[in-house]
Amino acid sequence: ALALLASSGREPDETTRKRSLRFLGGALSLGLAWLTKGPLGAILIGLALAGGEGLRLLASQGGTWSGELPPLLRRAAALAGVVALLAVSWFGLAFVLEGSDFGWNLLRNQTWGRFAEIKQHEKPWHFYAGSLATLLSALAFAGGEPRLLVFRRTRTRASLFALGWFVLCLVFLSASKTKRSYYPMPAYPAVALLAAGLLERRAEELVVAVRGG
Repeated sequence: ALALLASSGREPDETTRKRSLRFLGGALSLGLAWLTKGPLGAILIGLALAGGEGLRLLASQGGTWSGELPPLLRRAAALAGVVALLAVSWFGLAFVLEGSDFGWNLLRNQTWGRFAEIKQHEKPWHFYAGSLATLLSALAFAGGEPRLLVFRRTRTRASLFALGWFVLCLVFLSASKTKRSYYPMPAYPAVALLAAGLLERRAEELVVAVRGG
C-alpha cells in the first residue's frame, strides 16, 4: 500500500489511467492493512506518507516545493477520503452487526483508549530508545550522513522519504500509552532504505578513489 500510494502521480509522463489504477491499488491494499491490524494499519501508512513526503518537500531546493505542493495536497485529500470511508464502514458495521455496546467499545476503548487511556502495556515515552538501540544507532549513522544534503539526486530523495517515514512513525508510537517492542516493525524498511543509500554512496566513492588513484 505504501509503495503504490507513494509512487502514485510521481512520474511526470504517467497517464491519468495509470495514475488512477496505481492509487486504486494502494487504496485496496490500505483496506487490507486495516482488516489485518485495524485502524493502526492505515495510521502507520498515513504517517509514513506524511513524514516522508513532508520532509522531502521541506528539503526541496529552488522553490520546487511550490510546484509539487498542489498535486501532493490532492493526493492527500483523496487518501483522507479513502481512510474516512474505511472508518465509516469498519465502525458502522461493528455497531450494526454487534450492537452499540460492542461498537462503542471498539471505537472508544480499543482504538482511542489504547492510544491515550488504557494502561495495559503502558511504557515510558522513551521505551523504544532502549528496545531499538541498535536500530536507532544505524538510523543516526545513516541519517547523519553529510551527503544526505544533496537533495536533488533521486536516491537521496528516497533517503529523505525514508527518514521522515521512520521518525514520524516513531514519534507517534512513542506518544501512545500502549507500547510493545514489535510495534515499530512496519517502519523497519525505512532504516533499510537509509542504510542502502549510505552503502551505495560509499561504494561510489570507493570506485572514484580507485579510478583516481
